[in-house]
Amino acid sequence: MINIPNIDYGVLYNQISKLRQSQDIDWIIGFLPERTFESIADIGCGSGKFIKSMMQKGKIRKLAVGIEKKPLHD
Repeated sequence: MINIPNIDYGVLYNQISKLRQSQDIDWIIGFLPERTFESIADIGCGSGKFIKSMMQKGKIRKLAVGIEKKPLHD
């Protein structure tokens, strides 16, 4: 008999997804010019993690707008 561990794949997926999103955001920011932006609009922003990361890194001075068509459920 094969012993299969009891794994909550939903939890595992969420953990991996968060790590991957963080890596993707850093990768995208790496392509931006080395300057601070006055404002930024993120169309299709999802949860807003990209804008939040940009603000935390000091890349946005005044205004950040995120537009998302679908409502978020967390």
